[in-house]
Amino acid sequence: MDDDSSFIGRNLKQTGNLLLGGAKKQVDDYKSKFESLKGTYDEFLSQILTSYSGHVLDPVFVDNFFEKRKLSFAGIDGTILKHDVFDLVIFFAGAYAAYGEVEVESDGNAKVSYEENYLEKGVGVSSVLPVYINEVPQIDQTLLVRAEDGSPDESVTFNDA
Repeated sequence: MDDDSSFIGRNLKQTGNLLLGGAKKQVDDYKSKFESLKGTYDEFLSQILTSYSGHVLDPVFVDNFFEKRKLSFAGIDGTILKHDVFDLVIFFAGAYAAYGEVEVESDGNAKVSYEENYLEKGVGVSSVLPVYINEVPQIDQTLLVRAEDGSPDESVTFNDA
C-alpha cells in the first residue's frame, strides 16, 4: 500500500516535510549569521575579553573600561532533550535570550538582576527532530563505539561528538 493513499500516511508525510523544511531553513539562517561573524573573536573580542578567577570582579577595570558600575547584558540559555516514543526517538533543542543588569560593588562582588518580562516577549528558537530508533547510529557514530566486552564505551561523552 502506498503511503500517499492513506489519511495517516499523507498527514505523516506532510508533517515530516514541514519539520524538514523548518530544520533546513534554521540551518541556513544560522549558517548565514555565523558566516557574518567569522573572525570577530580573533580581530576584536579577543582583545577586550578578560578572564576572571573565581566570582570576584575587578572594580577598577570595570570603572576604567565601562565608566559605570551598573552594566546591561543579554544572555542566551538553552536546553536539549530526548524522548523515546514507540520506535521513534524525539530530539528537542531550544534556546532563548535573557536580558538583565549586573551591578559591580566596590568589593568586586556582583548583583545580577533579570528582566522577567523579557522572556515572554523576547526571541527564542526551537527544533524538534523525530528519528526512527534504527537510524540513530547513522546520525551519532559515538553509539557505535563499544568496549571490548561489547557494552557501550562510557568514556565517549556528548562532548566527543
